[in-house]
Amino acid sequence: MFTTMEQINQFFNDRKGLGIKPGFGRMINMLEALNNPHKDIKAVHIAGTNGKGSTLAFMKGALIDQGFRVTSFVSPSFGSVREHIFLQNEPISEERFIHYINTLYPVVKELDENEDGPSEFEILVMVAILFSRDDSTISLFETGMGGSGDSTNVLEPVLSIITMIDLDHTAFLGDTIEAIASQKAGIIKNRTPIVSGVTQVEAKQVVKDYAVRNNAPLYQWGEAFYISEKDEGYSFMSQDLVLEGIRVSLPGKHQQKNSSLALMGLSLLKGVNSEEAANSFQKVKYSGRFETISSKPTVIIDGAHNLSGTESLIDTVNQSYPHKKKTLLYTALKDKPLAQMIPLLEEAFDEVVFTTFQNMRSSTPEYLASFSTTADPKIVSNWEKYIDEIWEDLNEDVLVIAGSLYWLPMVKEYVNRKKNK
Repeated sequence: MFTTMEQINQFFNDRKGLGIKPGFGRMINMLEALNNPHKDIKAVHIAGTNGKGSTLAFMKGALIDQGFRVTSFVSPSFGSVREHIFLQNEPISEERFIHYINTLYPVVKELDENEDGPSEFEILVMVAILFSRDDSTISLFETGMGGSGDSTNVLEPVLSIITMIDLDHTAFLGDTIEAIASQKAGIIKNRTPIVSGVTQVEAKQVVKDYAVRNNAPLYQWGEAFYISEKDEGYSFMSQDLVLEGIRVSLPGKHQQKNSSLALMGLSLLKGVNSEEAANSFQKVKYSGRFETISSKPTVIIDGAHNLSGTESLIDTVNQSYPHKKKTLLYTALKDKPLAQMIPLLEEAFDEVVFTTFQNMRSSTPEYLASFSTTADPKIVSNWEKYIDEIWEDLNEDVLVIAGSLYWLPMVKEYVNRKKNK
């Protein structure tokens, strides 16, 4: 029996060596041993290379405002292991987390003894399912990676959403847009509505083919529903709904699209008022998406971890701070398309500083700098020390810290401590 989070954290650390494990056998064994709790939840399943977290945040904010009791599962977490799983806007409590781990442990132990132990991620998904069964009127689940092979794909959702598709995690998902689209489209279920935000012609065709094979009603962005930018907001149009003057709190034009996917999805759920949902978008907050963590000086964090995310970051920073000096403190995982991303970032920012953080997949500053287009790229090995050194000199300048969602919680905690000294 586990009694503390310290014991559970050690339990998860001991399982990290299991890595990513394909197949659903372990999930099915755990679900069946616990009376198939996934069949007792009303779930929305969200996949995509970019935008899935923001889309989930828009849906969650609107549903909470309309009185729904909402659980959600996000990956990666923006903090502790409990911050994968939320009830409304609060992480699952330590007490409940420990309870569900103890509930699962006999099944996990049996699978371990059969040399087919579940991964940390599979166990977290199971905790989220059990928690959702006990505490929610509706649950929002974000895939970890891909879709068809993701542990969350045991769900039997009432609605599926695919946001945007880009080349990412190519070692696991394939190295073409069609291959990745096929992975994401694997979340489409029989006769279950699917909202799609994919834009590439080949990706759209893959999604359409999957929808046809599964008799799933398809709502394709740009076909079944549209948006039109107007002033600082946008208009939304579908066959059954027209809404004007929608404004969103999250910065960047790409968030208009993410919120429109959320709105299309919400309009398909029973008991949801679409107009009220659109009004809720004005106050949604989401950590790590062009989030200002200090205003004096201006420090922003952003999870621009792939090419589409990088392009969105560049658009947003240029739109938000067109006339200010902009410095980027940057690191990324080794498996990202760095040769494409880094030159774009160097063109957009006045200075790019390469660093690293503690993660077995993190790039070294020297490796990042090898993709630089400048003659003398700047390298720092200790990002905390760098922030300390430039803090007082930033004045009216802007510091953006970006590149990996695994790093940003560390940065946010450090800057918050620094501000509160």
